[in-house]
Amino acid sequence: MSAQHGAGDVPHSPHLRPLADSDPGSVGPYTLTGRLAQDGAGVVYGATDSQGSPIAVRVADERLAADPGGRSALERRIAALQGVAGVCALPVLAADTRAERPWVATGAPSGPSLRSQVEARGPLPREALLALAAGTAEALTGAEPAGLAYGAITPDDVVLAPDGPRLAGLDALGGTGGSAFAAADIPMGRAEWASPETAEGAPLSASGDVFSWGCLVAYAATGRHPFMPAGAADEEADPHLRVREGSPDLDGVPGELAPLIGLALVADPGSRPTAESAYRGLVAYASADDTSQTPTRELADRLRAIIAAGWKADASAVSPDASATGGSGADGAPANGTVPAADAPGPGRPGALATAVVTVSSMAAAMVIGAGGFLTAASFAGEPQAAPSESPSPESPFGSAEQAVSEAAAALKSGESYRAVEDVEGGGTPTAERREHVLTSLEGEPFFQTATLLGDPEAPAAGSTAYVYRPQSELLLRRDFGGGVEGRYVVAALPDESAGDRLGSRTPAVKPFEELMETMRVAERIEGRLNGTPALHVGGRFAPAADGERHSGVRFDLWTDADGHPLRLDYTAGGTEHNWNYSGFGGLESGICGVVDGVPDVERAYLVPTRGDLACDEVRPVVEEYLAIPEADQQAAGYVAEVGEWTCRMSPPPDGDPATRAYTSDVGACERGPAERVDLVLLDETP
Repeated sequence: MSAQHGAGDVPHSPHLRPLADSDPGSVGPYTLTGRLAQDGAGVVYGATDSQGSPIAVRVADERLAADPGGRSALERRIAALQGVAGVCALPVLAADTRAERPWVATGAPSGPSLRSQVEARGPLPREALLALAAGTAEALTGAEPAGLAYGAITPDDVVLAPDGPRLAGLDALGGTGGSAFAAADIPMGRAEWASPETAEGAPLSASGDVFSWGCLVAYAATGRHPFMPAGAADEEADPHLRVREGSPDLDGVPGELAPLIGLALVADPGSRPTAESAYRGLVAYASADDTSQTPTRELADRLRAIIAAGWKADASAVSPDASATGGSGADGAPANGTVPAADAPGPGRPGALATAVVTVSSMAAAMVIGAGGFLTAASFAGEPQAAPSESPSPESPFGSAEQAVSEAAAALKSGESYRAVEDVEGGGTPTAERREHVLTSLEGEPFFQTATLLGDPEAPAAGSTAYVYRPQSELLLRRDFGGGVEGRYVVAALPDESAGDRLGSRTPAVKPFEELMETMRVAERIEGRLNGTPALHVGGRFAPAADGERHSGVRFDLWTDADGHPLRLDYTAGGTEHNWNYSGFGGLESGICGVVDGVPDVERAYLVPTRGDLACDEVRPVVEEYLAIPEADQQAAGYVAEVGEWTCRMSPPPDGDPATRAYTSDVGACERGPAERVDLVLLDETP
């Protein structure tokens, strides 16, 4: 088995070293079989589980475990590690932070390191290189939300397992090999792979990991460090001096990857792409269909397909670590994790390449880089490009990412109508909620409807509420319903001076866009379609306020149409998922369906659909036909009548006494079965 490490300058070894006399025979449920590595933070042991499967167990150093501050940092770090998941990251199998010496166990994939593979057989072939780049970018993407960073990724940290690359080192307990929870110096031998700011003592960061990733992919493509050319004089071989001078050597990196790697290797951390944008772009490049609307967490199967296409081993290849690893992988693949050498003919290579590598222009459309920018077709064709563009092409109907957010906010702030529906689930919300914010305009006057539907929106639970607010008269109506109870519209006083702004649905609908404009860091700008509509997809991270606190680094995905109207916004803050959908900017067919006259006792009332997705031009004729029935006939029938499939009634029945309506604004309703209802509501004055 191939030893791994993530901290210190511990060499990787294909062989276990014997346990020391002071070493335990087991840790937790795992039987120790030898030592793999050691650093200032502890020891990495080879172990087996109850099934005999190989495991790597990191045990904290006694001094680190005895220090209260160090133990607290370990506990937080291990908790963060347990939240990291991905195809190419090593999974945390178990951990014990309360043990005398805290420990964490991870998977231990077999296979050679990237360094041993490249030194023995040369640079990776094109399709395997794409799989390695996408897989390691995915591992970085999974670490960032947990507040973790690798710090310095070397070719020794990548294990070429039979089923794809595995990135080791995130489980390092001392902070090097990365952490937002504990700091450490980058040891000699690793510093050359670290970003310049990390090597100079800056805190470990996700952008630093992207730089290190760029060095790693360049090495896999060329067999050399991009800032340490072979045969250079000592002063020329200083990698960080060459970074500051902006001169990476990318000769030999495939043309479709070179622009991305070049951007990852810039000196300014803020100008590098995020790991997530690199990962999404590589997956999109290798996919024949559109992945722009697929959430990042749902791209795992696409990545597995890329790896399956690029990781197909040459039957004649022999890994330098074969004697150490042995066995066989899935489908009879060699368990040494071999990948074809760059110059090996390799049967089946053209088919794999056709699957994994499409065209330069498609990658240009798929790959999106960094803060607000994306790469153009010219950059992938090898033409000079000074920096990623933040603007669309001249033929594009869409503006920049920043324009898209600004225009979406403006549509909600000034539009005469819209429907904004927010589905909320998880986190501090005990049950799923749907929050509807509807603006309609009648004869130039705005009416706001706000509803909170608990549980199933089609059959809301008890405690659901709906408001109708008419700013001109400062009239607020409330209806409590759900759990089989329909509820009545009743007059409610505005609780405070700002309540009108809150219940006037612009404020809650606009708030996420204001937070985006203030805090967003754009990672993607992709032109495509959403549910058949031409759309611009903008993705990245921002800092929304939720549950009384600000959450930083929250992933968002926004889609807007060519007119600048928002279509959809998704994000998760504090464990709560927020999924917004928008419509109705050109006028709503339902909402407040206008006024009807001839209503007994009140003369006129507003039509308010309260159940079902009802169009105004469908319900208005029904209500008007009901009101056209002579009042004597209505009175004789108790003000109940059948109109086609609808049952209409006045409630409470008119009696000419104003006191009858002292506590309700309900006038009547028409229903078609249990799922569709339109109410007649008094909105002109307080009853």
